[in-house]
Amino acid sequence: MAEIVFHEEASADVESIYRFSQDQFGQVVADEYHDGLLDAVLRLEAFPELGRDVGGIVPPVRASSFRSHAIYYRFDGTAVAIVRILHHAMNAAAHLRS
Repeated sequence: MAEIVFHEEASADVESIYRFSQDQFGQVVADEYHDGLLDAVLRLEAFPELGRDVGGIVPPVRASSFRSHAIYYRFDGTAVAIVRILHHAMNAAAHLRS
């Protein structure tokens, strides 16, 4: 299994998604969405090549969907680095530029 590492921006994304969900839909829905999102991240630990390659991003990233969000990550053969977690409506390229 690969190790999971969260970049600072990805950790902030998780917190922001949780707060938004809590404000818009309530505590129960926020908790369920948060748990599902973290389960999707953990699935990448076991299956790091599950996501699709995202073109046009340097350095390259992969993306795996969870409901309304995409989990952007890099896999170096031993670790899965969660780079960002962005809503599908967001311009991912603008948020993923190094």
